[in-house]
Amino acid sequence: MQLNLLEKLPPPLRSERQALKDLQENKDMVIKPEDKGGAIVVMDMSYYNSEYGKYLKMSCSYQPLHSGPIASLKSEIDSMLQHASHQNWITKREYEFLNVTYPVTPVIYSLLKVHKNLTQPSPIPIISDRISHRAPFEIHRFIFWKLWFSSCHPF
Repeated sequence: MQLNLLEKLPPPLRSERQALKDLQENKDMVIKPEDKGGAIVVMDMSYYNSEYGKYLKMSCSYQPLHSGPIASLKSEIDSMLQHASHQNWITKREYEFLNVTYPVTPVIYSLLKVHKNLTQPSPIPIISDRISHRAPFEIHRFIFWKLWFSSCHPF
């Protein structure tokens, strides 16, 4: 049977709705997407937490924060951008592009590596953010290259 994506699917049966509700409420398991292929993985919550915790305990990669750094980073970035704007190093449009009015707090999530181990997949932490510790460096680099290229003359 070929499914036309434009056709409306029939509503789920009462038993299917109840099964989904039971899965959502079960705190002993975790349901996550797999890293490759788009499969769904259901695993024991305690195993998931212990594996995930191994990554977060790696002091070379992660360290606990006592408060969020977003406000101080935003203040530093705003100061740099205002200075660059007052010096006419960047245009108003570039200022508006580089300025993040409402920075988003980074979110950590994981994908599971089922293709590496089918019975005990490892969760791989991924951090998604729009403003980060690299932002001041990126802004400096942007301004430097803009100034450098604008001072170059064609041969």
